[in-house]
Amino acid sequence: MQLSEIGKYLTEIIERTPEHCPYCQIPLFVVMPNHWHAIAFIDGEKIPKKTTNAECRDVACHVSTNEPLSINEKMKHIRSQQGWLSVAIGGIKSAVTKFAREHSIEFAWQERFHDVIIRDQEMMNRVAYYVENNIARWDEDCFNTPIE
Repeated sequence: MQLSEIGKYLTEIIERTPEHCPYCQIPLFVVMPNHWHAIAFIDGEKIPKKTTNAECRDVACHVSTNEPLSINEKMKHIRSQQGWLSVAIGGIKSAVTKFAREHSIEFAWQERFHDVIIRDQEMMNRVAYYVENNIARWDEDCFNTPIE
């Protein structure tokens, strides 16, 4: 896969995400011609701590305790970190948009992104396989539309 200038810059920004969002690690990703896939980990211990809901705005605030969590409590804890994923993805999208504008490259993002909570090792394996093999399936991808 030959990456465009936007694709190359996106790759760089994804690799540098932990510099700007230390709570977000992206160990596996693939940049496609018109979209990208990634596995991102949100580390609850590294999330900036907030003291009031007003300071949190639209992202979830979470204060960690070292108490063992039930399955339901564990899922609530995971869901509370989804807002921080939005912050990290928003930062990536913002940086790439700025790059495109500065280089007069016509470019636009989809408004939203699709996320899935990986709940166990089996699901992690399936998602990692999908991400790693996405390029090989590009010819059959529903987003692969011929340029006329």
